[in-house]
Amino acid sequence: HHHHHHHHDNHSQSSADARPAMVAHSPFNGSKAIVQIFDRHMEDYIYSIVSTHRAIKDLKLDHSIQHVVVYKEAPSNFDIKDRTTYGEMLEIRDCLTILNLLNITVLTYSDNKAFTEIGKISSKKPSDVKTHLESIFKDNHLERFLAKIYVFNLTMFDRILFLDNDIIPLLNFEDLFHVPMTPACAADVASGMVLNTGVMVIDPSREIFEAIVHDLMRDDPNPWRSANKGDELIDNDQDFINYFFGDRMYVLSPYWNILISIHHDIAGDGVASPV
Repeated sequence: HHHHHHHHDNHSQSSADARPAMVAHSPFNGSKAIVQIFDRHMEDYIYSIVSTHRAIKDLKLDHSIQHVVVYKEAPSNFDIKDRTTYGEMLEIRDCLTILNLLNITVLTYSDNKAFTEIGKISSKKPSDVKTHLESIFKDNHLERFLAKIYVFNLTMFDRILFLDNDIIPLLNFEDLFHVPMTPACAADVASGMVLNTGVMVIDPSREIFEAIVHDLMRDDPNPWRSANKGDELIDNDQDFINYFFGDRMYVLSPYWNILISIHHDIAGDGVASPV
């Protein structure tokens, strides 16, 4: 009469076909946000933000995860040199209206705020900060860089999933919030030896933000180049973040950040399609 026990273990095999958990460790229970940047010169960024918003709804992500956009404010002294026309101003206003309608949290940010903040941390005048940073960055990369490192300062959230504006989420990505350590990124398939900061899980920290600032403001800026860049000026945040965190970064599966042009041979002729 032993067979009446068989009910007790009838579920032991059924979990074998479930998708394996990304990593076996405790879930992260702090406050979470998905963060993107909206730059006034890039109206098409709104497309990426709206598609991420739609994905969050369609994938039924946990409601406690906030969707946040860091909006790079236009300087108050609008002029033609700033490439900002009245038409663009109206487009920006429309974009901000869209973000408000979708209940996306908008945090405003400007280069001047950044220069002031960095000046406070490094005991330098904002104008000196500007001069120093412009000397180590390519022309148009400083703005994007400042907006991205600013994300490390968003300490109102315990953990942030940062998404670049060319990212289209396809599958539920909530697992990314439960990585065992941060910052976490996937490998950059284009250059091979660095991690791609287009999908990045970070735990904001004032301490880390200040350490980044001190590193940036040194008189002898380190060569933050990717190996294949030679002695060019800093290209982007990716070079710096890889240099700054080094081997303290957690490597995500390439599954989390697929570059279509390299991963997909759409024509089937062995050549990656330039999508």
